[in-house]
Amino acid sequence: MSDPTIIPTPIKRYLGNYIARRRRIALLRSVGVACVFAILWTLLWSFVDRLSPLPVLMRLILLILNALICIAILIPSLRAILHRRFDWITAAAQVERRDSRFAGRLETAVSQLFLPPSIRGSPAMVAALVGEVDRISAQPCLRPLVPLAPTLRPWWGVITLILFGVILCASAWLDLPTLIRRQIRPLVLIAPITTTRITIDPGSMNVAQGESVTIVARAVRLGDSPVNIRLTSDGRNFSTQQMTQAGDGRFTFALNDIDRDWQYQITGGDAHSAIYSLNVLRRPGVAQFRVQYVYPAPLNRSPRTSISTDGLLEAPAGTQATLDLICTEPVASAVIIVNGPRIVARATAESNVYRATIPIVQSTSYQVELRSDRGVPGIAPPDTVIRVLTDQPSSPTTIASLVPAPHPQIAPTSQPDAPAVEATPGYDEPLRLYFQLLNGTR
Repeated sequence: MSDPTIIPTPIKRYLGNYIARRRRIALLRSVGVACVFAILWTLLWSFVDRLSPLPVLMRLILLILNALICIAILIPSLRAILHRRFDWITAAAQVERRDSRFAGRLETAVSQLFLPPSIRGSPAMVAALVGEVDRISAQPCLRPLVPLAPTLRPWWGVITLILFGVILCASAWLDLPTLIRRQIRPLVLIAPITTTRITIDPGSMNVAQGESVTIVARAVRLGDSPVNIRLTSDGRNFSTQQMTQAGDGRFTFALNDIDRDWQYQITGGDAHSAIYSLNVLRRPGVAQFRVQYVYPAPLNRSPRTSISTDGLLEAPAGTQATLDLICTEPVASAVIIVNGPRIVARATAESNVYRATIPIVQSTSYQVELRSDRGVPGIAPPDTVIRVLTDQPSSPTTIASLVPAPHPQIAPTSQPDAPAVEATPGYDEPLRLYFQLLNGTR
């Protein structure tokens, strides 16, 4: 419409308050209608779910449809309350139908003000009309222009449906709270409602490799039906075994020395539980020991690297052994214990390799403690030992001391100009043997 600034402030305020109240009440009514629809939709499909359990995808689609329809109900009222403009002449006509005091004067005054001056009524007549409308609009109205009572009707429906739902919650057969949770949380693992009720402990859990788990099922209204457990380790092929009755409605089944992931489901009567998972947390072990020896300077030996599976550290005293523990699983910590003191290994760029430096001092054993990145203690490698090699200094020795009896063809000598053969009895200490040939024979 045309510029509303030409409307006197009292009339503008009066019509603005009417439009604002009308839009607020319309929004309140729309919210009530949306709530009635959402509750009815949820209750209806909850009853269907009780008679024939609905799959996850179906419940997710129903929830999305419920939300979309509720949004569609609210959009017109939300758009109106956010849109500040309105038709002043239409608003005046609506007020005229609700407030008989104006007797047509409000609509006439507003329409005259929006007409071009050339076709508008006489200024005196318009001024008198506007003044009369200002006087009436300044007086309080005996009844609200927009009554609240019609808006409350949807909310009475909301209250009625809630009370109806509370009454239905008393039915153990229906178990309405669980049905509603299945409708509003379709992606959460909630077992369908059945006449037989089975509760399961522990459900899904993580299990350390080699440990045992006892699965306990408690059944209500089971009748003469047995309780079975369906097991699979590959997610496809299930094997069915009967659980052991432990009394008082309890049934048990033990899985010993678990070394792989398992999935299981409990059945009994008309009840089928959800599929639960037992996830194996594998214990880390040491697949290989990679060690680099740095020898003492007097030995004049280059560093040497060796790889073993038994963890044997073998070197002369004073050697520094840099040990890499190559583990079977990613580990969070590794500690090496040598005669009490604990050597904390440090992480490397590889998540399954930890490194520690061990001084070779004496022959002894050592232990390795591992903990996986999921908190599982490792498997200690057996018989890990440190062996100190003795390195005795050698002195020149004649072959006479090595030959047990005189030989007719060999005469020992200590002359350095005789032909020599070298042997190595220790670490980088050559043993020189001097000998000479007799009678020119070899």
